[in-house]
Amino acid sequence: MFVPVDRSDSFQKVKDFISDALGQNTIKAVANVPASSITLYSTVTGEKELPSAGTISDHEIGNDAIIFVVFDGEKIDVEGPAGVVAVAEKPAE
Repeated sequence: MFVPVDRSDSFQKVKDFISDALGQNTIKAVANVPASSITLYSTVTGEKELPSAGTISDHEIGNDAIIFVVFDGEKIDVEGPAGVVAVAEKPAE
């Protein structure tokens, strides 16, 4: 999944985008995944949790970076390679 972001976007906004995208999945029905049940981790350290209030630039997440997604609570069945999200800067308008 690609997530278009601005460097000033918070990780909460990224979680909201993921939650909305999973809720709109037309290939396979996916249970509602509230953003509050999503935890994001940076690939820079491999284990560092990205705080909801932090921003893309605060944590030096570069263009086309890959972050890891963990869904808290019950197992959620998603088709395809779940758990990996690429964040990409929004194109200039």
